[in-house]
Amino acid sequence: MTVRQNLPGAIALLILAAIILVGLSLPVSLWLTVLAGFLFGAWVGAAVMSAASTAGAAVAFLVARYVFAGPVRRAALTRPRFAAALARIDRGVAAHGPYYIAVLRMTPVFPFWLVNLGLALTPIRLRMYVAVSWLAMLPVTAVLATAGAELAEITSFRDALSPRVLVTLALMPLVPVVLHLVARRLTPSVARTSQ
Repeated sequence: MTVRQNLPGAIALLILAAIILVGLSLPVSLWLTVLAGFLFGAWVGAAVMSAASTAGAAVAFLVARYVFAGPVRRAALTRPRFAAALARIDRGVAAHGPYYIAVLRMTPVFPFWLVNLGLALTPIRLRMYVAVSWLAMLPVTAVLATAGAELAEITSFRDALSPRVLVTLALMPLVPVVLHLVARRLTPSVARTSQ
């Protein structure tokens, strides 16, 4: 039985796997998105993983907030420098929360799972976290799903070296960098005041 013959079941299985794996903060979102594009095509793959990775990020955020945030905050009470750093981050998030989330999501230096766990330590609201995360991750998700769909079309070595495949694969690492630069250009005053 192929994926096409049981599309709803295959989509449900990938969504469930993605929510669990991302919710456990395992660094697999990139590979699952490429797999979704490979199995379901660029549009369906991007839609599936956009929803699943956002839901998984919300699960990781909630687990971190209600399991780890308390002990980390208590540990900060005995470490003044750590407490001061957390207070600065809290002030920045209170003033510029959506900007922080978007920049962290679009910056390739910070792993997906670290952003999920780190932002759970802040006073950011879950609704804002989910909405901004979804929007900020959408372009990268679309490019990765497109790359997976292009890989599905490869039937020979010649196809692997086609300009369409090479351009799509070349875009993958560039998208987060370009989005980060665009975000900094659009909000230069926020970027300066949050440093």
